[in-house]
Amino acid sequence: YVLGTIHDKAVAVKRYTPIFDSIVKTLKNYESIETSEVEIDHSLTGLIKIAQVIVEQTFVEKQPNTGFKGNAQPMLDTLFHLLFRLPSLVQLSGNPPPQAKSHQSRSAAFSLLTEYAKDHEQNYRQIARKTLMQMDSNTIRFMNDVWKYSWVEHCKSSAGYVGLVNLGCICYMNSLLQHLHMLPDFRKEVLSLECKVKEKQESFLFQLQTVFGNLQESRHMCFNPYGFVHAFKDYEGNPTDPRVQHDVKEFFDLFCQRLEDSAGERSKNLLMNTFGGILEQQIIIEEAKDRYKDEPFYALSLDIKGKQNITEALEMYVQGEQLTGKNQYKSDELGRKVDALKRVVIKRLPNLLILHLKRLEFDFGEMKKVKVNDFCSFEENLDMRKFTKEYLDRQMQKEGKEGKSEEESKRPAGYYEYVLHGLLIHTGSADTGHYYSYIKEREPQKAGEPRWLEFDDTIVKMFDHLSIPEKCFGGTQISTQRSKSGRPITRRIPRAANAYMLFYERVYREPTQQVTQMEPVSPTRRKCNNPEDPPLPPDSPKPADDSSVPPLPSELENIPPVDAGSSKKNDNDMVADTVDQLQEEPSNLKPNMTPQKSQQSLGRKRTTQNDPADSKQPASGVMPPKIYEQVFNSNNTILKNRYLFDDDFEHYIANLVRTRSGQEKEYMDLVHPSKCPEILLNIKLISRYIIEVLTRKKNNEDLPKWGQHLTSLFQNNIPGCLWFLERMSDDPLTLRMLLLECHVPMTRRVVCKLLTSCFTILAPYERPVYNDTIELPTDSKSPSGQKNVRMIHKSVILRIIHHMQMFLQDDHVSRCWRNLEQFFRLLHNFAKLGKDERDFLTRTATIWRLVDFHMGNDSPYAQQRRWDMGDEYSEPQFRDMWGLLSLLSRICKTGSKTVPPTQVDQPREIHQDVRALMLDAKFLQKMMGNTQNVRATIDLVKHWIWENELSNQWFHQIFQKCVNDTNYDAVEPLYALLDEILNLKDSMQRERVAMYLNSRDGLIDKAFRYRFQYPLFTYGCIKKLMELARDSSTAAGQYLQDNKVQLRWVCRWLETHIEHSAQNQGEYDSPAKDVNAIERQRSKVHTLQEWQTWLCMEEDDEILYARQEEPVINTFDDDEDDEKLDHFPTNDMNDINPEDIQ
Repeated sequence: YVLGTIHDKAVAVKRYTPIFDSIVKTLKNYESIETSEVEIDHSLTGLIKIAQVIVEQTFVEKQPNTGFKGNAQPMLDTLFHLLFRLPSLVQLSGNPPPQAKSHQSRSAAFSLLTEYAKDHEQNYRQIARKTLMQMDSNTIRFMNDVWKYSWVEHCKSSAGYVGLVNLGCICYMNSLLQHLHMLPDFRKEVLSLECKVKEKQESFLFQLQTVFGNLQESRHMCFNPYGFVHAFKDYEGNPTDPRVQHDVKEFFDLFCQRLEDSAGERSKNLLMNTFGGILEQQIIIEEAKDRYKDEPFYALSLDIKGKQNITEALEMYVQGEQLTGKNQYKSDELGRKVDALKRVVIKRLPNLLILHLKRLEFDFGEMKKVKVNDFCSFEENLDMRKFTKEYLDRQMQKEGKEGKSEEESKRPAGYYEYVLHGLLIHTGSADTGHYYSYIKEREPQKAGEPRWLEFDDTIVKMFDHLSIPEKCFGGTQISTQRSKSGRPITRRIPRAANAYMLFYERVYREPTQQVTQMEPVSPTRRKCNNPEDPPLPPDSPKPADDSSVPPLPSELENIPPVDAGSSKKNDNDMVADTVDQLQEEPSNLKPNMTPQKSQQSLGRKRTTQNDPADSKQPASGVMPPKIYEQVFNSNNTILKNRYLFDDDFEHYIANLVRTRSGQEKEYMDLVHPSKCPEILLNIKLISRYIIEVLTRKKNNEDLPKWGQHLTSLFQNNIPGCLWFLERMSDDPLTLRMLLLECHVPMTRRVVCKLLTSCFTILAPYERPVYNDTIELPTDSKSPSGQKNVRMIHKSVILRIIHHMQMFLQDDHVSRCWRNLEQFFRLLHNFAKLGKDERDFLTRTATIWRLVDFHMGNDSPYAQQRRWDMGDEYSEPQFRDMWGLLSLLSRICKTGSKTVPPTQVDQPREIHQDVRALMLDAKFLQKMMGNTQNVRATIDLVKHWIWENELSNQWFHQIFQKCVNDTNYDAVEPLYALLDEILNLKDSMQRERVAMYLNSRDGLIDKAFRYRFQYPLFTYGCIKKLMELARDSSTAAGQYLQDNKVQLRWVCRWLETHIEHSAQNQGEYDSPAKDVNAIERQRSKVHTLQEWQTWLCMEEDDEILYARQEEPVINTFDDDEDDEKLDHFPTNDMNDINPEDIQ
């Protein structure tokens, strides 16, 4: 209000200049408190709004360069800096850019930009150029399968963690990788390992580091681990087949072995210090010296069948077996067999104890694998003292004596105590199922107690730990179902979802130790046992059967390496941002399963965004530079798309465009866009926003309005049309995606209308150069060292049409059969522009391309198996394709005596191969059977049968074959075609009528022969004959009038058919069906009355029924007729060669 009280603009500028300069300086170096979209910096928003009021109050319309709009450069640079600046590799501490993140601050900044562009040509151009630069780095358009994009759905979940994409059946892999990633020290050490393999795409270690790096620093919802799947080889060196499910315990064993192979001693130390423990196999003999053997382990496999809890399973594990009787142990020391105790005890406990619950076993009775869903509970706190060597030895030597052994006394506090930190769940049966994980945070992202999280492939969400007994213990549950009578039936069924692996973390963290030669070899490197050695424990990891790991499918054979410098990334390459995303913890989920004693985490505290330390790598794990740069660049990409696809940006573009409303001038001269860039800024801005952003945005309901506005601009701007078409022709990938691969019909319709509008406007200017070509240099060189050139059409319209013709030769187009409607509509619209356009399509064999494409595997030119189009629920939309084929075929010469009335343009000779393919029997049957564009079929058939005897015979055979193959209730399109054929007035009309009505396989003959086996078909034929007979002025009506004698059997048959239908009417079990049956009966009675009237026009009933029922011509005796009823007659189509039709 105060700013608006000064009415003298010059005084206002002088007074407000210090304030405005101070605002610009403050905004330039402003440290925003907005760390996410939900946090608002009111000071930032207020400064921008004050600046806007100053700009509005000091602007003079007739003097645009006065006031603050005249010197807009500093403020414009600052505003774009606030809105679109991206983090750099060194901007990981504090609050990363851009400073304006909330809806309020960004809306204020966009509003100020719009105010600068209003009524100021120079500012508008500058703002438009800067805005176009923001879309230059947008890479979303290179993702073929990304449509209806929403940054909210692609960003990291509210839980603050990243999921993994399931490529088929790799949930076992995803669930375990999430557990490993959530171990801070383990993740940090893996990321710091040196990968010496040059072929990074084949390196297990590098791909594992890539997965961990993306899970750690991602701003995406999920990461695609296709590189890791390819690099993880089985024992034979074959990549993992993502289509085959595996046991997660087997995967863990092989994972540890591959990690040992990749980094040598350092990785072995890492595994032993994290998961490694030592088992001692004991053979205890009373009469001789005991035998001991140490074996390392990474996980303990427990038999839980019939066990109520984990404690019982562990007790059973260390209980041992008495070797007596026939099973006595042979002692080398005594030289004889003696009684002994064989058992396995835990000599050294690991820092992270993994318990594998044996829920999959082989049933020898049924000879198949089964799942054990028995109830087995476990506690959050687990004391492992009773299962260790020192405790069990003390129990044997000093039974009943209280206290601790000397070995136990040396152990630090918390050595035997474990706290539950993770669960790996299996749901389903032994043959099929799914893995997912529940994990407790070790490094909470926010102050407070660690949260429990659920990791289910791409989905990461909060988990209520209080539901662990219900979701993880197994057992049975009550299920209520209803019987057929509606009575509820209650029964107990097994709980298919239960814990498969448990992850317990020790309260006391042992210091890192180096594995020496004196220590046991790694669990994955055990050598074969000596025959005299005691047997291994039942849980000892064994190599998986090599034959159980299938090869990688062909589509994943050649996976490209991760390229950090690539500017084009697909959906698998998109990874998360290095900027930590602040998340809120739900207040209603407060885990109370905390350990009773203090515990030390496996990793150090994670550095938060507010830490003052400034480093180029995140403190939670230093990853290889190549992975780090790739992750960082990809994160900047999603951050860029995040703001381009926001609704605030759409409103900004709309308001910016409105500032030019009514100020656009007409440019109707064909001038190349490079010579008039200033007049194209508005078209460029709208076109690029529509094509690159709005077509892929999820909430794009206003896309048709944007398209209409752009079309109106094209009407008055010839260079703009030329620029738009050149941009589309130079990027055939975008053209194909928008017309074929896009599954959103509205988007395809808008793009089709835009291209059609440009074709219509530009065609009159380009027709003179339709036959001209230009040379375009290529990157390749000839043997002489000169650069090769390729010839392209000088017309930009023809370049786009040429791209579309090439698409038809790609089998990928057939895979997009659901999206073909607008593709063929654009070609059809081009053909309807004029004679020159149709001539171009004809001479470039478009007819041959269309017929060959539609015939698919039936085409004689199909050299390999093609993709089948259509399914049982839907069929491709070929309406415009039939229209285009009909239009182009009516340009061709047919060999008729006179020019057909359906002829388009000057008759043109076509190649004999094109003619033969277009008149192929299989293709014509498909065309006559199409119901999407019956008019196109009628025009094509009428064109070819005009005054051509061979064509008449050929098309008659095709027509009769179609009638035979079509269901009785789907022949209406064929009858519509029959009407047009019979009414075609040329010199062969009477012969044609007789051929279609009363020849062998004619309509009368079909109706009579199939009257008993196919009465509904016969009734349809009779109705059609009555329809033709009503109008005696037509050739068909006159022919039927002259041949009444052959139709006198119709009345008697109709009476019998109506009587039979009435007897079956009581079979209908619903009122609706009963009503429909009554209506059909009335229709049949009416048809009978019409036939009786028509047949009795000259003779009375007695004379009519006194004559024979059968037709005079082409009748069959009873024996012959019965033989014919078992199958439809087949037409001999080898009598006429399509190539002879001229």
